[in-house]
Amino acid sequence: MTVLFKPIMVADELRRLADASRHLLNRNHHLRLRRAAEELEGWFQSSRPGNFPWTLDEPIETEPSSSYQGSGTAAAVSARFTFLWRCERTGDPNVASASNGGTNITVLRSTGTTANEYHFDLCGGGAVGTSPVMHCFSHAQYSASTSFPRFPSMVLLPTDVLEMLLFELWPSDWPTAIDGDRSRLLKHHLAQRRRLSRVAKAFQHLVTKPFPIVSLHARLPAPIQLF
Repeated sequence: MTVLFKPIMVADELRRLADASRHLLNRNHHLRLRRAAEELEGWFQSSRPGNFPWTLDEPIETEPSSSYQGSGTAAAVSARFTFLWRCERTGDPNVASASNGGTNITVLRSTGTTANEYHFDLCGGGAVGTSPVMHCFSHAQYSASTSFPRFPSMVLLPTDVLEMLLFELWPSDWPTAIDGDRSRLLKHHLAQRRRLSRVAKAFQHLVTKPFPIVSLHARLPAPIQLF
């Protein structure tokens, strides 16, 4: 499956999200997000040929949270976040594509041990009825060590996975933070609404097939425009 996106727009969204979330991330880790935004922007504005592995120099980590169950009495956990998208140029000077990559989250206990892993991946999609292992075009799974089970996911861009993570860890504090920064994040959330709608339409197209759940693993007929 291929997605089309505007790197300059995505880089700008990531910078704004980095600033809004800086108080929930480890010290200066928001700067890693800003560097990733600059690297994506720099690659796209340059004339360097070939694909570009867009990633973080190092994973970012959140502050500990005990608010993820809403009461603040849960055992404190933090999370480690990273991503890798393999980006390519297209015939459109404003648009890039990505056909594989993913975003990884590791949930850590206060002892530093791993509680859970989550992977939000792009993949080609299987040909229903012929592929021995079918892959949803966008799926979440619990570990990289075994790619099973895979569940369809509407969340594609690393920025959206990060925002979902922040909301899960701080279900009260994160909405307050983005409400206080509403004007600066307005473009981000407008773009987010458009791309979630486009992914939802792609899923809607697949579930009209004779076997709806199985069809979620089919190959999409066209790239998804995330803008």
